Amino acid sequence: MKVICFVNNKGGVGKTSSVQNVGAGLARKGFKVVLIDVDPQSNLTISFGIDKYAVEHDAGDFMLGSKTFEEVAMSSDNLSIIPASDKLDKKERVLQGENMYHTFLRRKLRAIESFDYCLIDCPPALGAMTVNALYASDYFFVPLQAEFFSYEGIRKILHFTAEIQQETDLRLGGVFATRFNPRERRKLSRDLVDSTAQQLGDRYMANCNIRVNIAVSEAQAAGEDVFSYAPTSNSAKDYEALTDEIIQRTTHG
Repeated sequence: MKVICFVNNKGGVGKTSSVQNVGAGLARKGFKVVLIDVDPQSNLTISFGIDKYAVEHDAGDFMLGSKTFEEVAMSSDNLSIIPASDKLDKKERVLQGENMYHTFLRRKLRAIESFDYCLIDCPPALGAMTVNALYASDYFFVPLQAEFFSYEGIRKILHFTAEIQQETDLRLGGVFATRFNPRERRKLSRDLVDSTAQQLGDRYMANCNIRVNIAVSEAQAAGEDVFSYAPTSNSAKDYEALTDEIIQRTTHG
């Protein structure tokens, strides 16, 4: 099983949308996929039409070992999700008090090796949940919105993950632009994207820009992925391309 997390220290850059739609894209291609929501805001959970207040057992229970995968996962066809809930932030504080807390998720994932891919949606913070996701992952991908603070978030993430990479096999899968407007005329936006591409080389996924499109938000409001909600939209085409590129990068490294 390939374990991938989507991470950026800044919120609102498309982490949740990317986990949801890449996960759905992988499942549509016949892969068996599990998604894990470790963000106390529970946006990934909500995006699938799940009421976070009605969730009895969440990702925190799975990580702490009080519940098994079968007790927490919600499954449909090739796609399963371990949801978050409104109680996840309290369980994160419990987790931080445990010895070797950063390895809890990695150890629990050994019990679900029957999946082809595991995608993890991280909170916009470098706390216990994000650390667990990074230590559990083979690859991490960073969504970049063409704004200054998102760019600064990438610099912080790359510095932070460099220490973890010394202890694990974690690799940067790539950085890609979200909410991208090809007609954008703001010089700052263009310069940030160009600067990121120049610094990262082939680690910047130049052919995987996720264009601005209302279909993603509408799909999430309907509790669906973009392929189900608007299969002919630009977003569906862009996430299809991103999914294909992620398969390529995580298969051939």
